[in-house]
Amino acid sequence: TVECLDIFDAIIHYYKSRGILEIDYKAISHIFQEYPSQEDLYALFRHNAILYRRDVSSVVEISDKIRFSETKRQAVKKCLKEGIEIIENENFSEYWELLTKVLFKFNAKPVHTLEEIHLLKKNFPKQIRLFEARLKNDLLAGIVTYDYGNTVHTQYMANSEAGRKSGALDFISFNLINDLFKSHKYFSFGISNEKEGKLLNEGLILQKEMMGGRAVVNDFYKIKLH
Repeated sequence: TVECLDIFDAIIHYYKSRGILEIDYKAISHIFQEYPSQEDLYALFRHNAILYRRDVSSVVEISDKIRFSETKRQAVKKCLKEGIEIIENENFSEYWELLTKVLFKFNAKPVHTLEEIHLLKKNFPKQIRLFEARLKNDLLAGIVTYDYGNTVHTQYMANSEAGRKSGALDFISFNLINDLFKSHKYFSFGISNEKEGKLLNEGLILQKEMMGGRAVVNDFYKIKLH
């Protein structure tokens, strides 16, 4: 804790000496920490940091998970009955085309280009993985996961129209939580906010809560230097 206070003192001294007016700081959520380490939050308090943004993320505690809702369980059963399969794909190309098409409807696009996500996958082959739901090789849905050790975080989730009708995303999530990543501590669905946390996408967060997700916040602080 003392070392962390010294580090913040040094950071603030450095930026003050260069005429910087404020520091923005995003605190790492405790679910991504290997061991309790919130010394930075105490240091922020000591420097009168102001909380200016708070995003709400939906997280499942895998060892004590909340059961999927009846609607979601029915979707899983439907996928099993239809013979939908979940595969891991090393090539993101086809999925990125689907993801881009889905996000375009919301005037958005993937944070990473196809070339960038392939580069990340190459550099972190065990940590970054793509799981797809397919029916007779037709791509229905996909989820990209980032493995942080204790926590698995979902970055990109998308359905085709056929996948939406089948509940293919629910099917992938169910299998990741209950099978592939069952030895992890947390499964993170990510945030459901816009406009720096002020706007909550209620429909989106409802879907995550129906799969057992509950709120963990991501906090952003400002330290005024002058």
